[in-house]
Amino acid sequence: MARSQSRPSSGVVGFLLGLVSGLLLGTALGMLFAPHRGDVTRRKLQRRAAELRDQVGEAADSVAG
Repeated sequence: MARSQSRPSSGVVGFLLGLVSGLLLGTALGMLFAPHRGDVTRRKLQRRAAELRDQVGEAADSVAG
């Protein structure tokens, strides 16, 4: 069986190039299509995280008690 004579590093370079390209494209599209400004989104995430923390605490109390 004949194996291709490609260097192993060429696959790594291609993977890294695709990874960086995908990150850049994803970041650009995320910024273009984001429904809210960054500060609004951060406040919403903080509020939701606090709600989830409270729910987990209540669930743990109900299991323990």
